[in-house]
Amino acid sequence: MKFKISKISITKKIFIGLFLGIILGILFYKNDTFIAISSVVGSWFLHLVYMLVIPIIISNVIIGLNNIKNSDKLIRLGIKTLVYFEILSISAICIGLIIGTMINFNNFMDMSSLHNIQLNNTLDIPTRNITNFQTFLINIVPYNIFNTLTQGDFLGILFFSIVLSLGIMKVGRKAEILIDVSKAISKVMFKLVNGIMHFAPVGIAGLIGLTVAKTGIVSLIPLTFYMIIIYFACFLFFLLIIVPILKINHFKVIKFLKYIKEELLLGFSTSSSETTLPMIMKKMEKLGVKKEVTSFVIPLGYTMNLDAAGIYQALAVLFLTQVYNIPLDAPKLIMILFSIIILSKGVAGVAGASIIIVSAVSTMVGVPPQAIVIIAAVDRFTDMIRTLFNVIGNSTATLVIANSENMIDRDKYNKELLKK
Repeated sequence: MKFKISKISITKKIFIGLFLGIILGILFYKNDTFIAISSVVGSWFLHLVYMLVIPIIISNVIIGLNNIKNSDKLIRLGIKTLVYFEILSISAICIGLIIGTMINFNNFMDMSSLHNIQLNNTLDIPTRNITNFQTFLINIVPYNIFNTLTQGDFLGILFFSIVLSLGIMKVGRKAEILIDVSKAISKVMFKLVNGIMHFAPVGIAGLIGLTVAKTGIVSLIPLTFYMIIIYFACFLFFLLIIVPILKINHFKVIKFLKYIKEELLLGFSTSSSETTLPMIMKKMEKLGVKKEVTSFVIPLGYTMNLDAAGIYQALAVLFLTQVYNIPLDAPKLIMILFSIIILSKGVAGVAGASIIIVSAVSTMVGVPPQAIVIIAAVDRFTDMIRTLFNVIGNSTATLVIANSENMIDRDKYNKELLKK
């Protein structure tokens, strides 16, 4: 029997890419040539997906919202989605703060040795001025749509798409050509996504190989317990919050996770929620969720419903305060909570936003600015688990919002899960 690569499932292919990337990264540790090549390969894959995300968002928002003929229903959907996101985000940050407060890292780690960690010149720590909440609100409405598209500002793009959809609704039949064009664009973009996914194992091998080759496995050892706690906290949030929400709404947790396993593995491997956005939108629609919901909730969730990121930010801030033996009382913990909530809006959709927020909030409570280098080396590895649970969170939000609005076909949902 001949062995055919085409018959291997995408899940197995991604696993192979992940494993191959780790091996190559170890073999070519600090090898500049390998780092350069893997950087190009990994970046190509991410860019191929990113270039399709914006056309998919715009076209699907136009299609989806024009299926909602009732403007009151549209407003209700928006308010319900935003309230859900904020409640889940606050819950996630609180879990991070509770775990970080209960666990004294000093009892499990040699914190004094971490003071000597120096910034490796191969590590890229993102820097960006954090806008205040007023500026965040102002920037939701783009003054130049082409500038917004260039910057990849999801909130601005989503706002423009909604306004354009409302305009098409008002014009009526004369503007139906724009809906037909959007449907054609959507079909083409999803077809391209399917093709790009064949390149995923190679891209993932490049991304993982790059990370391991730059930082090395040895650099992870001093911060192993710190990473374990972050992984544990994300899993605990899933058990305490996400699982009950799914069960209350009568969704099958295990079968649902199996249904989106390819997207979860892709997000975990790439540390990028955006790479999974087109696939998640398509999967949710196949699961019976109306396009009106998927086209609105999923893009908005990828900037405003990053629950695992909130857990990480809270834990990372508390970890750094313990490294420098900075005591935190109740008022300071409350300040950390609201600072993360507000600042996360100021850098919504920005690459490396979590590390920026951790740096800003930790300095507010007395941590030296240079302390961020302590956790920078393992940020990629903690980002992997954050991305995985962010994808779960947004997929869950889509199901829950759709269920509350009676915009999910339960028969289609059950039949689709039976295939898995």
